[in-house]
Amino acid sequence: MCHFVSWIDLDGNVYVLQDSDLDTKEGRRLLNSSVISDIDGHGALQNYYPELRGRGWHREYENFDNPLGFPKTIHELLQQGKLARIAALSKNLRSMAAGMLTRKACDKLKPAYDKATDLPGRELFAVAFKQIIKNKRNLKLIWRGTQMEMVRKGGSVGSYVLVKKPKSLKGRKTRPSWVNEMDEYDGKVVRINDITREGFYSCTPRSWKFHKKWCTNVTEDGTPIRKAKAKSRR
Repeated sequence: MCHFVSWIDLDGNVYVLQDSDLDTKEGRRLLNSSVISDIDGHGALQNYYPELRGRGWHREYENFDNPLGFPKTIHELLQQGKLARIAALSKNLRSMAAGMLTRKACDKLKPAYDKATDLPGRELFAVAFKQIIKNKRNLKLIWRGTQMEMVRKGGSVGSYVLVKKPKSLKGRKTRPSWVNEMDEYDGKVVRINDITREGFYSCTPRSWKFHKKWCTNVTEDGTPIRKAKAKSRR
């Protein structure tokens, strides 16, 4: 079972369902009882974009306490409240709100959350959430701070990077630093398993942490990829 947020990465483009997509002819079909249970998954995405069936890389990430795992495009959509309705319909609204909002903002949102026990209630919660995040002070620092700039051109959890050993680290205060045991990964493609709050990639079974500057975004077979863009039918 997929979880919010789910997206498909194809040729450097990020395909993700947005709230406004549900107002289109194709999107309204996703609200049918036979499909809505997977509204936050790749199945709904492939129903909306039938041309994606059997194509692209299926990604998902749901740790809202550490948004560095989201691609830049999805991070921005979340900040703008453009995925709030999808989150509410997927029943993942609690973790989204708790991860993105300050405690004070969560308290303001609690009455709407308590009423989100059915479909209309969840729709109302999405509206209330969008109003709350219009004031960026209601967002946690990790969501509105400059830390996101460190990974704006980087990868996301589940994507692949080509590791290149730095020529020299003399005079640099780089943490984590390259150690000899990492040499076996020089020139190899690895999968990003996690991204730390400092923006370092944890990529290997031994959980070595690689600096973003040591890595190039590639596909699993090592082909360089272009900067990701969010896709919509509109």
